[in-house]
Amino acid sequence: MWWSERGRHSLLQHLLLVQMGGLLLLFTALFFVLDGTIDRELYRRLDSELLDRARSYAVLVAVGHEADLPRAGAPGASFDLRVLTPAAWAARHPGAAPRIGQPRYFDTVLADGAPARALALALTAAGQPRVLLLAESRERTDRLERQLHYTLLGGIVLALALAAALATLSLRRGLRPLARFSSALRRIDPEHLPASLPPQELPQELQPLRDALDATLQRHATTLARERLLLREVAHELRTPLAEMRSEVELALRAPRAQGDHAALSASLAGIARLQRITDSLLLLARYESGQAQPLLEPLDLAALLRAACARAAAQGVARAIEVQVQAEDECWISSDPVLLERILDNLLHNAVSHAPAASRVHAHCACTDAVRIEISNAAPALDPADLAQLGRRFWRKRATQAGDGHAGLGLALAQTLAAVLHTQLRFTLHDGILHAHLGPFAALRDTA
Repeated sequence: MWWSERGRHSLLQHLLLVQMGGLLLLFTALFFVLDGTIDRELYRRLDSELLDRARSYAVLVAVGHEADLPRAGAPGASFDLRVLTPAAWAARHPGAAPRIGQPRYFDTVLADGAPARALALALTAAGQPRVLLLAESRERTDRLERQLHYTLLGGIVLALALAAALATLSLRRGLRPLARFSSALRRIDPEHLPASLPPQELPQELQPLRDALDATLQRHATTLARERLLLREVAHELRTPLAEMRSEVELALRAPRAQGDHAALSASLAGIARLQRITDSLLLLARYESGQAQPLLEPLDLAALLRAACARAAAQGVARAIEVQVQAEDECWISSDPVLLERILDNLLHNAVSHAPAASRVHAHCACTDAVRIEISNAAPALDPADLAQLGRRFWRKRATQAGDGHAGLGLALAQTLAAVLHTQLRFTLHDGILHAHLGPFAALRDTA
């Protein structure tokens, strides 16, 4: 619309106001320039005509034919002609008298009060100095000047109106593709987002807007698909322990109390623990991904932290004869969040010990240079290079039978998220059946004392 509604900003209104304001300033300046030029030209011509007539009258006065001069000065006359002595001139017009060859122009009024243009011309008659005064009515000149003013003003108003009309039409026509684009956006179903926006013929200036909206729509579609996938995976993951707990409770109800209570309660407790791990991991992921929780950085000894995590992982791997080896310097100081970093290391080592073949080794190495890095490796004969892209995906498992192995399927996903929160990287490589988890870099803290 031409005018903004309810105080909302109107692009059309803004452009028209700016354009009309600029044109008004331009035409105003042009009016004064043309008006001054026209006025000077009109007065130049009027003064030239006065000078020609005054010179012809001066010739008559100089040769003694003053009586032949036209008589004027009566009311209603359009001109006034007088021959004055220097004293009479000084009495009527204070100031220096005109000199010979230097006519003096000025504005005056005729006997009837009409404005006039006057010329005083110095001459010599019968050896005596005289001043020829000729005044001509400016009525025709003023009337012509007014007509030119009205013409200029009318032209300016007409030009502004025409410019406003053309600008309105062109802007409405130019904004039509945007209106069609808006209609296409309103027809999009938020529950079924398309892969990209429908093609639209937009002006070059609006194409970046379409590209930005298209990219935003694709991000929303990806987020929506990821959330739907997460809901399905969460429902699937929660369904298994709930079904197990229900079965154990039903069996406990059917069996004699002395025989079934302990086994049923133990199985139910394991299921509850698994549900709690899933819930805690999902809540922690949500808190850090949404930015509700921030890391608390402080100096810490990464070598000591890694050795403590390896000790816990070694205790876990005893049952399967998994040996955990650690290689690190005595001290390696960095600035990070010890709680989050400990959680990352525990998850990586727990994943390595849980999935490594029995009686194999898990190796952890801390390279303490200017860019501190940690590498954890374990044998992974079941993995393929194509599986590396899936590592860190929530609830992903190589085989469906792994769903009941007691793992929530969120350890690597949580480690990836926490690594991003700490502004570092966690990536995986696979060489000759050995899976390598690379964490870092971290900036080393050096003793400056």
